[in-house]
Amino acid sequence: SKRNVPAPAGPSAKAPRIASGGNSMSEYERARLQRINENQALLGNLNIALPRFKPTPAPVKPRVRPLPTTTSSSSNVGIDEEYQPPSAKQPRRASVRRAPKRRSARIAAADRIKRASTNSLDGDVLLPPSPKRRSRRIGAMAPNSAALGETASTSDSADEAESESDDEPERGRLDLASELADLLAQVKPFSSDNDEENEKKAKNKTNDNGFTTNNMRFLCSMRPLQKRIFSLALRDDGTAQQPLLGAAGDTKGTIGLFALTNNNESDAVLTGRLHTDRVTELAFGPGDASHLLFTASYDGLVRFVDLNACVGDEISDELRNERLGATALACLPSGGVAQVGEGLAVGGEDGLLRILDRRTGKFSELTANCCRRVVKCIDPHPGPGRGHLCLTACLDGSVNLWDLRSTKEPLGDFSQGRSADSAYWSPTGDMRFLTTSLNDTVRVYDADSGDGEPLLSISHDNFTTRYLSNFRAIWCPSGAAGDSGPIAIGSMYKQQRRIEIYSPESGRLIDCVWDENLTTVTSLVRWQKSRGILCGGNSSGKVFVFGQAA
Repeated sequence: SKRNVPAPAGPSAKAPRIASGGNSMSEYERARLQRINENQALLGNLNIALPRFKPTPAPVKPRVRPLPTTTSSSSNVGIDEEYQPPSAKQPRRASVRRAPKRRSARIAAADRIKRASTNSLDGDVLLPPSPKRRSRRIGAMAPNSAALGETASTSDSADEAESESDDEPERGRLDLASELADLLAQVKPFSSDNDEENEKKAKNKTNDNGFTTNNMRFLCSMRPLQKRIFSLALRDDGTAQQPLLGAAGDTKGTIGLFALTNNNESDAVLTGRLHTDRVTELAFGPGDASHLLFTASYDGLVRFVDLNACVGDEISDELRNERLGATALACLPSGGVAQVGEGLAVGGEDGLLRILDRRTGKFSELTANCCRRVVKCIDPHPGPGRGHLCLTACLDGSVNLWDLRSTKEPLGDFSQGRSADSAYWSPTGDMRFLTTSLNDTVRVYDADSGDGEPLLSISHDNFTTRYLSNFRAIWCPSGAAGDSGPIAIGSMYKQQRRIEIYSPESGRLIDCVWDENLTTVTSLVRWQKSRGILCGGNSSGKVFVFGQAA
């Protein structure tokens, strides 16, 4: 039933007034209080005002203390702890070295190899030993070494000796009789049998220079080194009677002797570490001294290997004592310099050209200040009566012509603008020479012109990056009188790895030597005139040999 509650007065009605002197209320207020009391009594009977569930307090997150570090400092103190200075009686907290959560496969493999070398089995599976190369290794080329004739020794002592030899090669006289005898025994003459597969690859065309690359075919490939080939040389005694040998040097001081045969992937290879730094130059002796191999390196040593006597020794270590590297090397022709009977021209890191008497191992007083930086190439004149003339190419881009009888001033300056990598005389005996530099040009000069301007400039991409050896353009003489032959140089052409052949008269590309086996950039190329062999070395330690097709 509805309660009889008087309605409040409207907006037009006046609000009831409370007596100023007493506690009397109006009827509206008394009705309001009565309604509030009734509602509270009703809620009390229904038990609605009380909560249904008892509220639980929120969980308190525990405070995490910081992990201890390797250094003992105030950062090791927890949040609720106060820092206390370390006392003399209280021991310092031991440092804890925590291992990383993720362990790479490289680190795990290195640890297993380390445990295998110390013969400690910690429950891990040991890695199998690395496969040995097929070629024989001359250990450290140490004198009278018992391991010279052994191929691959599985004993721990042999492995330790080989690891020590990689760090520091021993110096002194070398005894290589057994190794060189085995190497020369594997050398086979180039056969003249017709191969159907190679005949299909041979190109039947001629060029305007009379070069016989139309019959060039792939002969063999071998890997004398495991690192980047930094220097390359072929023995050329002028006849086809002696075994055809080559030598390559890498960036770690290792020398690789290889025999050029018709066998594909030939294993006639002999390697040995003669130096501790990159081998900058290799040179076989001229004429009757072709059995001598001379080496120069950034470690400052100049050494030689006698292929007939199967021995080797140091020639000079004066640059090493002065903490300078031998950056260039060339054999001087007999009678070229009156003061030196059997001499070597050696370039150093200080930009000086020195004359070394290989009989005494002493430098003569003749020195030429070629440049302020590194001498990169030295080439004496091959013509008769001109052995005193010498070309030098330097890192600062200068190409100078010197008279070794008087080295005060150069006879000619042929600056390239950028670093000059090589400068080679024409094999015909005239005054033309060929230069290669980092300004992306291959140039032919005539020293008799006197104006210093090139006769021919060939645009060629010579930017080989830091991972490849620099290009060096060479002459490829055919052996005919007065024929200098074309110009051969490696190529950065990506669509086809090849060796490019240019005409020295017109400067245009006349031919390319390539094969399906040639898949890398051959930075260094060498030509063997007596047999017509073109050899190229890449930056993976591999050598590719091309010869005349039968």
